[in-house]
Amino acid sequence: MRAPGEAPGLMALEIAIDELAEKAGIDPVEFRILNDTQVDPADPTRRFSRRQLIECLRTGADKFGWKQRNATPGQVRDGEWLVGHGVAAGFRNNLLEKSGARVHLEQNGTVTVETDMTDIGTGSYTILAQTAAEMLGVPLEQVAVHLGDSSFPVSAGSGGQWGANTSTSGVYAACVKLREMIASAVGFDPEQSQFCRRQDYQRYPKRHAT
Repeated sequence: MRAPGEAPGLMALEIAIDELAEKAGIDPVEFRILNDTQVDPADPTRRFSRRQLIECLRTGADKFGWKQRNATPGQVRDGEWLVGHGVAAGFRNNLLEKSGARVHLEQNGTVTVETDMTDIGTGSYTILAQTAAEMLGVPLEQVAVHLGDSSFPVSAGSGGQWGANTSTSGVYAACVKLREMIASAVGFDPEQSQFCRRQDYQRYPKRHAT
């Protein structure tokens, strides 16, 4: 099995949980629900800000007809194949590293994003352009993203699934600063300013400026 970080270990853990549930005579879904926690196992004083595993398990069981399955292993066949229903849970920590970005608003209304982040086929160009477009209220096609140059602000790079949330956070922060500069330059309160596409400005000419 190939996957980043926790995935191989979680596979072994989930198999062990299934074996425990079978020995205890408890439904595997209910066994997981009974053993769920709302606090960090490594630090019980720290509660999760949001954790919906129980809801996920129950919704999935309902959608897949879990209660109607044959719970005895090896009893259902499709020709030469044995057919079974299983359940497993997994997680991946939200890694966030320091990542820099530079965002320019050009005179023609286009936006340029610069960071030394890479795109090895994982879509960095797309998600960074989407972040800038949403933050600055411009169409996606008006955003140009430049990556992989050592003269650009330093990013965290790619690896272990931290590239996306880390690099977009850097672009987001740069866009926040740019929004503040633009709003201040035209005499608006940055906290009360909205950045929308031109057609949105035209809907409310008394409340917006272009």
